[in-house]
Amino acid sequence: DAFKRGQFSEALAAYTRATEFFRGDKAVYANRAICHLRLRNFLSAIEDCSRVIDISRFLDEDFARRPPPPTLLKAFVRRAAAHTELEHFDDAEADLAEAAAMAGEKDLAEVKKQQHALRAERQAAKQEAEVTADAAGDGGDVRNALEKLQALLGKAKSDNGNDELGSSEILGLIEELRKLVADGGAACRLCFRQA
Repeated sequence: DAFKRGQFSEALAAYTRATEFFRGDKAVYANRAICHLRLRNFLSAIEDCSRVIDISRFLDEDFARRPPPPTLLKAFVRRAAAHTELEHFDDAEADLAEAAAMAGEKDLAEVKKQQHALRAERQAAKQEAEVTADAAGDGGDVRNALEKLQALLGKAKSDNGNDELGSSEILGLIEELRKLVADGGAACRLCFRQA
């Protein structure tokens, strides 16, 4: 099996071929979804997981069965994983809540673990956004100076070694950046590292 060998593109192609013959088979779409996740094709993973849920709800009519079919539970958990990667945290939370509501005893612990990981990921994204906002506010002067420096370096490179033209300006900008970083605190240093 290509998936077990870590050949996710090959496995994806095989599952895609299988969908032509088994259009209503939830397992084919659930397996193709995990391939998409491994390949970081998150939107395609969401689409395949949604298809599993629709097949369960409308064709197989086993959506309400408890415990749910394993592929249905996997579809909710995998779709939540894809939403998390795309930072669609509310959608991920809704999928995991649905999975927790339908999970049997043996699967509930794993779903709860995923919910905990989602909360941690959401918190980390929130903190990152706050730091980025602080860096954008405090680091605007640094960014402007870095853009000027980048333009001057580009000009120096295009002049094929005629570096004399911009050397004093570049050194001045570097000194200006050093002062801004020294005065700007952690957010400014973060901005400087990212640039």
